[in-house]
Amino acid sequence: MTTPAEALQAIKDAEVGGDPDTLEAARKAYLEVDDAGAVAADVRYRLGLMRLFRHQDIAGALELLKLAANERGAPVSPEARVSLALLLHGQKKTKQAIFELKKLLPEGVRPSIHSAQGLDFLALLLRESQAPTNEVMACDRQRLEHLEALAAAAADPIERAHFMLRIAAAHADGATAADFALARKKLEDILKLGAVAGESAIGAARAALKTLPR
Repeated sequence: MTTPAEALQAIKDAEVGGDPDTLEAARKAYLEVDDAGAVAADVRYRLGLMRLFRHQDIAGALELLKLAANERGAPVSPEARVSLALLLHGQKKTKQAIFELKKLLPEGVRPSIHSAQGLDFLALLLRESQAPTNEVMACDRQRLEHLEALAAAAADPIERAHFMLRIAAAHADGATAADFALARKKLEDILKLGAVAGESAIGAARAALKTLPR
């Protein structure tokens, strides 16, 4: 009988080989010998993406992504939940998408790339669904807190500039004169970083400043 270690090695070999059919089969085979835990969640997540993008199997992708998202403690769980929410939104199931994103953001959750990504998306969906203003504003506050924390912790100036762009976008979403002023200041701060911010961030900041309402 194949062991989980052997099945995992088969996945790695298939990744090196580059044949998607072999890789998909290897991932399915892994789940036959190990269907719980962090590794299984990661395999399910990647298999779910394959079902979606290779086969346009939305139902199959939703099932696999949900299982991966619900695997407690799995490193891939937050990423899987964001992907699940994106897919639900694409299927016009916005309320379900919002529900899944809120699972990712319990009270007191620490800032992370995934929490910030989830909050960016949640803010968008709340606005699209015309949620109560106080709910949107609360999401925006948490979104800014997480992005500011990530920017402050970023040692790489290019990474920091990336978060600063997202902070500016979050301010601009508020759509008041004060919000636009805060967004403008953050974009100007990126320009002040100079070349260390990277050409991409500098270009994006300049473009945003040209279109940002006053």
